[in-house]
Amino acid sequence: MGQDPGVPKVSRATVHQNLTKEELAEQLSKAMADMAPKSALVLQLFYHEEMSLKEMSAVLGVSENAAKVQLHRARKQLRKIMLEESS
Repeated sequence: MGQDPGVPKVSRATVHQNLTKEELAEQLSKAMADMAPKSALVLQLFYHEEMSLKEMSAVLGVSENAAKVQLHRARKQLRKIMLEESS
């Protein structure tokens, strides 16, 4: 899957410049709340619960490939929200 032309590729340093851990946590929390619930769940399962794609697919009731696509889309949505908030 290619880079979405509407979402610029940025490094972590670009988004996180001058942010403390607390500020970053607050920004992530707000961004997750602004996301579609399914996208937020996918990120929660992968990063917080540390589930594999196989485990996520079982929880979500989808194939591993579908879970991978959902994770990719959720990351893209989170990146877009974080960039909008940091502008």
